[in-house]
Amino acid sequence: MSGWNSLSGYLQFRPGGGGLSILKTKRKVWCVLDEAQCKLVYYKNEEELRHNKTPIGSINIKGAGISLDLDTHNQFIIL
Repeated sequence: MSGWNSLSGYLQFRPGGGGLSILKTKRKVWCVLDEAQCKLVYYKNEEELRHNKTPIGSINIKGAGISLDLDTHNQFIIL
């Protein structure tokens, strides 16, 4: 995944799971859109990508919808 990527940046989220998930700490990962495989690939940080480390995970977004809120800068929802 080294080289130029059309979309990349930090993603901050709160891990889901159960009624107490609101108490969990937010997590921040470096994400890269892999257009060839239709995946959002994520790493611990940007340095991990630069050093060609293995990603910590990926989300298959083939067929997914994206919802944008024009009033909220740099935020979107993957449906």
